[in-house]
Amino acid sequence: MAALPDDQQPLAREVLKAGVPGVRKSIERMNAKAAAESLPQIKSEPILALAEQLAPVLKAAEWHDRADAALAGIAKIDLRDIRSVIAAADRAARTDETRTLAESLRAGLAQRLEVDHRRWLDELAGTIGEGRTIRALRLSSRPPKAGTPLPPDMAERLANLAAADLSPTTNQQRWSTVVDSVSLSPVRTQVIPLGAPEKPSEDLLTTVRRLADRVPQIATLFGIEPQAPSPRGRRPPPPPPAPEVDKATEQPTEAPTPDAEQPTDTEAADTAEQPTDTGAATDSAETS
Repeated sequence: MAALPDDQQPLAREVLKAGVPGVRKSIERMNAKAAAESLPQIKSEPILALAEQLAPVLKAAEWHDRADAALAGIAKIDLRDIRSVIAAADRAARTDETRTLAESLRAGLAQRLEVDHRRWLDELAGTIGEGRTIRALRLSSRPPKAGTPLPPDMAERLANLAAADLSPTTNQQRWSTVVDSVSLSPVRTQVIPLGAPEKPSEDLLTTVRRLADRVPQIATLFGIEPQAPSPRGRRPPPPPPAPEVDKATEQPTEAPTPDAEQPTDTEAADTAEQPTDTGAATDSAETS
């Protein structure tokens, strides 16, 4: 920003603070105030054009500053901050220099994770050795490398430590705290309690019900069945399309030929009752 002319630095600060939309809103507020005081209004077009021109340059410069700071303190800075800078590199690192800086950050993060992971394992082993159940369980749920499994021997020791703390004689408030910690740990399915309290309190039962789906083997001791996850509603599959008929082989249907009309019984009776011309002439001859 120091390389910009003095008259552009206030605009640059506003772009960094709120982006181009923020600049637009600021102009609208100033113009509304100017209109209320019958003062000339600011022309927004050239200012917004300059803001859009400055935005990518300023964002890249801001990322460069953050990346330099992260790389300089990569041994101490919070891992989330380092990851956020690396995640923004795809948008900001567009030159050879910034791409090289991004690669240095990725390599530094990988090295930092290895160091932190070794320290985490050492601390966890010491905590288990001291018998600090809740601390060990909670520590086991926060590995520097997300999803990294515990070494099998350490997982077994941690599960046994937690199981020993879940006995019929354990204070029920501690029971609840240990179960809650177990439910978040990577050994949650390996912990088999020594036994449940003879008369569990309502608070303990509430905790076990809430965590039953994560520690079903513990919930079973209390006669609590984990609730099966409800299936998401799915639409039934569409019916298969009807088979197409080949028009070339389709036989044209002929309209049925209407049968000759047959006289009904009534019509036949009427015809029988009416004399024919020959019969009428014969009757006339006989009466004459």
